[in-house]
Amino acid sequence: MTTSMTALHHPFSDLGMREPYRLLAAIRRIRPAWFDTSLGRWMLTSHELCRAALRDPSFSAAEGQQQRVRSDELPISMLNTDGDLHRRLRTPAAAVFTARAAARQADEIRAQAVAVLAGLPPAGAGPDIDVVSEIAAPFAEAVIGLVTGVPHARWPELGVLATAASANLNPVLRGDQAVAAATAAAALLDFLGRHASDIVEGGSDLTADERLGILSLIVVGGYEPLADLCSTALSLILNTPAATERLRAGGPDLYSRAVEEAMRLESPIPFTSRVCVDGYRAGSVEIPPGAPVLAMLGAANRDPAVFDDPDTFLLDRTANAHLALGGGVHYCLGAAIVKQSTAALLQELLGSRPTIAREAGAPAPWRPTLVPRGLAALPVRW
Repeated sequence: MTTSMTALHHPFSDLGMREPYRLLAAIRRIRPAWFDTSLGRWMLTSHELCRAALRDPSFSAAEGQQQRVRSDELPISMLNTDGDLHRRLRTPAAAVFTARAAARQADEIRAQAVAVLAGLPPAGAGPDIDVVSEIAAPFAEAVIGLVTGVPHARWPELGVLATAASANLNPVLRGDQAVAAATAAAALLDFLGRHASDIVEGGSDLTADERLGILSLIVVGGYEPLADLCSTALSLILNTPAATERLRAGGPDLYSRAVEEAMRLESPIPFTSRVCVDGYRAGSVEIPPGAPVLAMLGAANRDPAVFDDPDTFLLDRTANAHLALGGGVHYCLGAAIVKQSTAALLQELLGSRPTIAREAGAPAPWRPTLVPRGLAALPVRW
């Protein structure tokens, strides 16, 4: 189905960035898939179709990355490969990111959360704290620095480069922004080549460039989304007083559920690119072979066909089949670290700062970017 849409009401318009879920819900009610003539891509908004785009072999991630509107090539990694090459890259790297490996790093990660909070003024000692710049960003620097083996003194530099290179996650980036992102990606590769550890263990036959590409993906796919998740999760919790009190009285399992629910409601990566290589049909939707596709994960994660009360932050949502971390063979490699780290920071923050609260007034502003999606600032009273 081809649907015409005014520039004002396009999901990538200014309105779409300010109020994405209301707009995407309206589009999903009309049609869960449509061919967008302005982008030359099919856009999917239902959970069923987005899950298929992530998991069904009819859809290619490698060809999806080649559909970017810019011509420069990304470093080779799991993000832009399929099949045997994807398995060859992912298998040795995955051993570093198992849930068991994440558990071994739990104490170090919690120590970094404590250190970030210890560097802030005590309660009532000064002006408001901005969670985005003063807590989430330095904590994400620390986590990614630990994971990649970058020396502590270089973590701030890693954070600056990672922020700039994160724009490469946007497949529709173009113009001067695309040039700046490509320049940042090259600078990040050079930095990692000089300062990061070779974290892929065992007798892998990966080349030096492939190992560096894996490191780069870990940084670009991990730093900004982790920082964004920490900020948005806290915002959702503080906006729900009952959840705040329950979390303070609860244990790790409740914090884990809060993180899952935050990822569902505010996915840092709200869409991803694929190509439907073999064609795909579900009900009345038929996507032709060779069609480029954008799976709108943020829309899928609020699909009322799957989630009761989809726009509400619910700590009791246990069957949380969100797609924020992808799916299938391309499921986020660092999922365990991301979840564990965010939960650890939230638990330390709510436990050690019993008076933390959102400032009254206007809602926290979002950055004017499509992906990664995150808050520009989150002021809180300490």
